[in-house]
Amino acid sequence: MRTLASLSLVAVLGGCVPTSTATSSDQAAETEAPTDAGPGSTCGGPDGCKDPEKEAGSYVSIGVMPAPYPISWQSPFSLFVTTLGTSAAAAGLDRSHSIGHVLLKVRCGSDEPYYISQTGANGKAAFQFLDIYTQGPSYLFVTQNDGKLYADADAKKDWDGAVEKQEALGDKGTYDVDPEPRDLGDAPWQLWGMSAVKKAVRDLAPVSRHRFVRATIRLTDAQCKAIGTWRDEYVKTGGATRYAVHRAPWVMDTAAKYDGGGCASVGFAGAFYAAGLDFKQAATRVTERLAIGTSRLPNSIIKNARKPNGWFNVQNSGRYVPGSIPCAKEGDECYSASISWDDPHWQNWSGGLRPGIWGRDPKDDEGSFSKAWETNKAVKSRIVPLIIFEPERFYKEILGRWTDDKYAAFTYSSWCKIPGKVPTIVYDARQLTGRNEVAAGRPKGIVNGFLNTDTMLPAP
Repeated sequence: MRTLASLSLVAVLGGCVPTSTATSSDQAAETEAPTDAGPGSTCGGPDGCKDPEKEAGSYVSIGVMPAPYPISWQSPFSLFVTTLGTSAAAAGLDRSHSIGHVLLKVRCGSDEPYYISQTGANGKAAFQFLDIYTQGPSYLFVTQNDGKLYADADAKKDWDGAVEKQEALGDKGTYDVDPEPRDLGDAPWQLWGMSAVKKAVRDLAPVSRHRFVRATIRLTDAQCKAIGTWRDEYVKTGGATRYAVHRAPWVMDTAAKYDGGGCASVGFAGAFYAAGLDFKQAATRVTERLAIGTSRLPNSIIKNARKPNGWFNVQNSGRYVPGSIPCAKEGDECYSASISWDDPHWQNWSGGLRPGIWGRDPKDDEGSFSKAWETNKAVKSRIVPLIIFEPERFYKEILGRWTDDKYAAFTYSSWCKIPGKVPTIVYDARQLTGRNEVAAGRPKGIVNGFLNTDTMLPAP
């Protein structure tokens, strides 16, 4: 992720293995035994936690560059305010990832590391802001067609630069942030309803933030190779060009073309899906789940030329959304298109009543925009469910384990932590024996995922 355009609108004792011990039916028969983990160890053996990046062997490292100010998904208003708040905070920093960024560093055997870093939505900031201002929650369903994976040289520079900035913070390890609306200039605050937003940005509580944190997972060579195979096909089929927070980069359509994604979902797909871990459980820790009322859509979501048109990360057992979604109407217009950002309507994702001819009618109109999994028949609903992979969640998972030895980051226990100025935790995934895990990794996405219930993610 780069700018505000994206609107970012279990416990095992004695070894580095998952909590669940049920054997998966599709797990590979052969695994490479860890050489430095043993009973009572913390993934690093009796000598303490060791950094896989400084030793021989395969690994995937999850790098997180937290947004200068944490994004809040409590309501559309909170999302808008904190997105502007973090953009204001970033204005004085030497960085471009104002809403946070997740990227991967992967090394297979003795090969040179390569990187997986999704980017997109790199248009002019003024146009991006106006899109968010006018489209609100509808912008969460926009696909930017300028997406790509960073070249390795650029991703390495990004990674190394973030590490240097984190180390420069010294023993404190954090910097203080107090967003100032004036850092975004005067123009945004002159628009209709923006005075209340400006005040809300100014009233955001000061926070302390890191510049970079890391989680590194030891892998077998087979797991590592699976990540590379998935990445190559994701790029080859155009997935990387479809930058969007609502798409699922481990899901393929009927033509075996990958759906697309944002930086956090692509990082998740490589580190957890392709690496063979229990990605469904891990997803419960790194996602925001929204229930968006149709009256919160200032624009109807229109199906584009690509079919199926996006997964929308719905993954709901009762329905999926392959196409268009109509907004709730006030006459011939979308209801929320005429609602300013200081209206109480934006304090909730759904619900709310307004006077009607017969008393009180729901604002969220019922629309036949989805279909049932089993019957493929239309389902009417007032709510659009949406799952979003959020960099802030990755940040919290790593810090959770960094500050609490009992915290099971990403739902996995037995992480160890490496002392130093860059918060770093390490996990060993070379002996996967748990449910929904594949010791050889998953080099291929879920085929025909748009109609496949195997893609559904559990509720957190």
